Amino acid sequence: MGRKLQDSLVYSRKFASRNRKLLISLTFLLRCRDHNTIPCFLQFHHHIHSWVANIIYQRTSLGLLRERIHQNRRELDSTSRELLNTHLLIANLLSESDWALIDQLTLIKAMCVGENSKARQLKKFKRLQTKQHPTTKTIKGTVINLSDQKLDNAVYSLLQKGLKYAMRLFCTPIEDILAGRCGKSSAIPACGDGGRSQTRDRENNKKLLTTQR
Repeated sequence: MGRKLQDSLVYSRKFASRNRKLLISLTFLLRCRDHNTIPCFLQFHHHIHSWVANIIYQRTSLGLLRERIHQNRRELDSTSRELLNTHLLIANLLSESDWALIDQLTLIKAMCVGENSKARQLKKFKRLQTKQHPTTKTIKGTVINLSDQKLDNAVYSLLQKGLKYAMRLFCTPIEDILAGRCGKSSAIPACGDGGRSQTRDRENNKKLLTTQR
């Protein structure tokens, strides 16, 4: 009887701690599901990297997360049944006062284990949330207005780019240059005059080379 009672007490502490850990783990998984966050051990990876492949990996990982929640619930139900049977067995072997004391000690031990597990799960969730869903800084948080003038969002967005920001021309306005809309038209010679002047320059260069020989 003494051996049986000792084994029952060991199993009671074991099942109570495991039950508390499973409950904290289930809460963590449900929070991840609600915030669309995937734990590291459930993230599906493959050597193919494309837009469609990433969507498939994301859906597969979310499916694994849901299955892990179902498995955790089944394990929690099984552990709760084992814990109940162990408690009933101990209650039949001990007196009421002894059983109340052992039950209280077992509960305190399980709560300590649960608090430690809860702290680790909270840190893990915050780390995953920061990595998978980073928060971007607001425009007004990165630009400080020291003047008395009120600036709109367009000015804040422009100032956020920095002092070295310059707009890039996507194409050279050749048509505007030829039409004379980007400067004085007299600065650009006509096509006929330009062709005749180039021909005249080439002839003068040939004459100069001939006389030097």
